[in-house]
Amino acid sequence: SSRMNLVVSMELEAVEFPERRTLELRRLGGHGFLEFEGVYTLQPRADGTTYLRYVVELVPCPLFPLPLVEDKIRREVPRMLVSVRDAARKRALVG
Repeated sequence: SSRMNLVVSMELEAVEFPERRTLELRRLGGHGFLEFEGVYTLQPRADGTTYLRYVVELVPCPLFPLPLVEDKIRREVPRMLVSVRDAARKRALVG
């Protein structure tokens, strides 16, 4: 938040589980969140499309106002999902 001069820095580990068609993001370090875990799951559909599900569980540091954290997540998650979609499409074209 530039208004409140709050900065979040976080190091994440990405672990792929191809057999479950999931990608897990786990917090390794940083500040801003006490806990953070995100899971992307791909679910094939009968019509040939794929459903992407994203779940994030986190505990922000007490000094971060919850509405500020929620607003940031609402703005960032769609961008992350578009990046995942674009990477999957690119991979499908190459593979």
